[in-house]
Amino acid sequence: DALALYNQVLGISGLPANVYATTLWNIARCHQRMGNNGAAIAMLRAYLAQPSLSDADRADAHELIAQLQRP
Repeated sequence: DALALYNQVLGISGLPANVYATTLWNIARCHQRMGNNGAAIAMLRAYLAQPSLSDADRADAHELIAQLQRP
């Protein structure tokens, strides 16, 4: 249910950049919890494309991608 709601949020035009980025992060985490690592990584890459991220947020995303890529 959360994934569907987050996807609806992405469809809202005019979202503030921080809300958009947070929604991408939350979608990635939903996919991770569902075992959809490829989809989670894709969302994390979209998240990393957001210019408003802090260095700490970028580091967290890179670490999560590394975790998801491990066998």
